[in-house]
Amino acid sequence: MVRPIVRVLLLLLVIGCAEPPLADTATDAYAPRTLSPSEAHVVRFRTEPIFEGETLMIPRATVCVPAEAGDRPLPVLYAFDGDYFLETLHLCELVAQLAAEHAIEPWVVVSIGSTDRRTELLARRPEDLARAVVEELDPLVAEHVAISRRRSERALLGYSYGGLAAVRFALARPNDFGRVIAMSPSLWFDGRSTLASFRRAPRAPVRLYVDAGAREGDPGEVIPYMIDDARTLVGLARAQGMTFGRDVVLREVPRTSHDMALAASRLPGALRFTLGNLALDTTPPLEVSIDVFERPGPRSPMTFSIDARYSPEIVLSWPIDLADARLDGAPMDTPRVRSSRATISASIAGVLARSVVGGSGARAD
Repeated sequence: MVRPIVRVLLLLLVIGCAEPPLADTATDAYAPRTLSPSEAHVVRFRTEPIFEGETLMIPRATVCVPAEAGDRPLPVLYAFDGDYFLETLHLCELVAQLAAEHAIEPWVVVSIGSTDRRTELLARRPEDLARAVVEELDPLVAEHVAISRRRSERALLGYSYGGLAAVRFALARPNDFGRVIAMSPSLWFDGRSTLASFRRAPRAPVRLYVDAGAREGDPGEVIPYMIDDARTLVGLARAQGMTFGRDVVLREVPRTSHDMALAASRLPGALRFTLGNLALDTTPPLEVSIDVFERPGPRSPMTFSIDARYSPEIVLSWPIDLADARLDGAPMDTPRVRSSRATISASIAGVLARSVVGGSGARAD
């Protein structure tokens, strides 16, 4: 039986001026940061849990507390690979900016850092990590800021294995986490068992954002496997009763490979949708476009995305059945097309798009 995780060590509390770090626990300094457009408090922790038989090390955590924090419990976002999200993708600043624009409510951001045991934590043992977050980290965060216990006000963010963990957390603790941002999630892991678990899940998330790059696959694939898995996950969410555009969205990113740095451009849109309350299922987009993926060979079938742009930051890739996708005027029941000289058309909330592909003898595959 796993023993409870030992007490998390407080390393640094920044409130205008910082206390010196504890001499016997600090391994590095953490510079105070000013979050645009207003200041926020930053708390850094390190965890050192020890289990019988084997060790499960939970990385250090950093907590960004909105300056507007009062006694009211605030919604909370947990981010995996948090050091990268904070330092490179400026997650806390983005959340603060969106709150200042009234696009979202003020959210507490809790970043969980990465370690050399990232695969074990995020892919092999996410349920253990989820329990540790709820039972150990939550109470420590609550010592510094009141955080909500409502699932609709508790979100998860991750990329790759982190995206996989975000989905697994929501499945393992459906009463504790209701909003999920899964960026390029590694749903292929463990024989795609996460997709099977989602299919059997008794409770779907409140909001689910999924994205993947059009080059996240293997050579010769018409539909890159990361895209295929993302489409499957969104389809399962819809089968669970989630409405596309309001409860669940998909973003298929053209000409994008598996690279966390490339997630920066789509992070603001992911936050706006997942942490806010946008309802885009009946909202006419500014424009609709059809993006044809690169073919693995000149005579290979192809796939495409139907992209609806609602703002510079928010672009959704709509399922073909909801977008009335047609090939030479005939309804399509698959996003795979054996192409030639043909016209693909789509319509979202009355906004039309057409794309002509070259060759001859087109037919749905």
